[in-house]
Amino acid sequence: MPRIPMSPDEGEIPPNERPPFALKRPSFGPKQVRSLSGIKRGKKFLKCRVSGSKEPIEVLLSPRVDAKGHWWCYCRMGKIKREVSLQDLSVVPYPNGKWNNLNWLERT
Repeated sequence: MPRIPMSPDEGEIPPNERPPFALKRPSFGPKQVRSLSGIKRGKKFLKCRVSGSKEPIEVLLSPRVDAKGHWWCYCRMGKIKREVSLQDLSVVPYPNGKWNNLNWLERT
């Protein structure tokens, strides 16, 4: 299985040894989406996992934040339309300041 860097200064950690959350934004490469400003209606991305899977998604509505501080985006994934957590995709941190260390959003 390929080794994925956790961040530029932390070296490489095998995917099966990565903790699910990190205190710093994980680095998944130059195509990783790192801000809400790039997520706009009609744009297409890949929803990626450290397991190696990549799923195409299309943004249907601009990102929104709920009352608890969670960021969401309504997207199409194949024939399914649903809200996707932008914290789960390492675009923004969770309200507690931690980052998802296993998934990311990638520009196509």
